[in-house]
Amino acid sequence: MSERKILPPSYRNVLPQLGELGGCLNLRTLFFGKSCDDNPIFVQYLTQICLLALLGFVLGSIILVVSPHIVPETLQLSQLIARINTLDPFAFFLSILFNNIFVGMTIMFSAIFRIRVLPRFAILVNICANTMILGSVVGTIGWMPVLAWTVPHGCIEIPMIILASTYGAIAADRFSSLPVGTSTPERIRNYIVAKVHVPRTMLISYAFRPYFTRVLPMTIIAAGIEAYISTLSLRTAMGM
Repeated sequence: MSERKILPPSYRNVLPQLGELGGCLNLRTLFFGKSCDDNPIFVQYLTQICLLALLGFVLGSIILVVSPHIVPETLQLSQLIARINTLDPFAFFLSILFNNIFVGMTIMFSAIFRIRVLPRFAILVNICANTMILGSVVGTIGWMPVLAWTVPHGCIEIPMIILASTYGAIAADRFSSLPVGTSTPERIRNYIVAKVHVPRTMLISYAFRPYFTRVLPMTIIAAGIEAYISTLSLRTAMGM
């Protein structure tokens, strides 16, 4: 019997997948994934990542309420405004772009280590940290300036992070089903090489192609909006 071909995830046939969500929403699968022995269902993974993002938001809010001064001074409002006012918009754009590229690639390409929890943990920590930072700013200047600053680029950047985590989770689950290889832990280097080795065609289908065709364009758009529109919106809201 020929082996069933495992297809990379896509946006196609999304609506029929909605009826199959129940099997992926238990706590064990939510955090640690599942053995990907069938065609991955994009909507299932997207739902998992959205739930983890919501959990990150709740945890960040709780932490900020319990410890209002937990956010380092370097990340608070005065430093942010000073950075916006001193940087050239294009330099600010490049700074944001490289930071977001690093975040997106770290989330997606952590899948090569075949540790299913990594992409899921990344979205949880990212949303939790950003919630605490924005919450501390809200406590200083109020909701309206913060919304004026975050909404223009956030409507692209948040889906970008969620999408990167979704594809990272799919890839991690798929790669974890591959054989580790013949190397043993006696020589650490050989073991690590065997552990992270992923066939090139799978790496392209599950990591490089989704990143460069979907995640990276959203990253560039979000960085441009944040550098040129969100900062102007923040200055206007604060009368700067």
